[in-house]
Amino acid sequence: MDETNFDWDDLRLFLAVARGGGLAAASAQTKKSAPTLGRRMLTLERKLGCDLFHRMARGYALTEQGEELMARAGLLESNLQPILAAGAANVTPVVKVSAGTWVTHHLCKNVSALVKDDPIFRRNKAQTDGIVLHQCALLRRKMC
Repeated sequence: MDETNFDWDDLRLFLAVARGGGLAAASAQTKKSAPTLGRRMLTLERKLGCDLFHRMARGYALTEQGEELMARAGLLESNLQPILAAGAANVTPVVKVSAGTWVTHHLCKNVSALVKDDPIFRRNKAQTDGIVLHQCALLRRKMC
């Protein structure tokens, strides 16, 4: 295994499958499809060079190596949670809209009314207004 190229997301998904006892429960928790989770678990097993699950008709059961990885990954997860939570608290959500010309024109004209009660928008209003006005000006040039 190449330890320098290891993805925390692989372990996060592994924990979801292990704790849920299969792909369906993990899929509901992670919002990833069952086939995606299945592929990711196979890839993780190949990276580690061992089987982590006994695949059965009614779900997944951990092998001995899977149990060991679950204990280690759970410890790693508990150590990472405070770091991830601190970073998430400072993230401003970004909304991207893909729309046709006329819908975009309507949104530009009404963006203030659409987000007037949003505290994040109020906090970033000066920056947001500049971006929206710039994008609306570019749109108007294209439309005329």
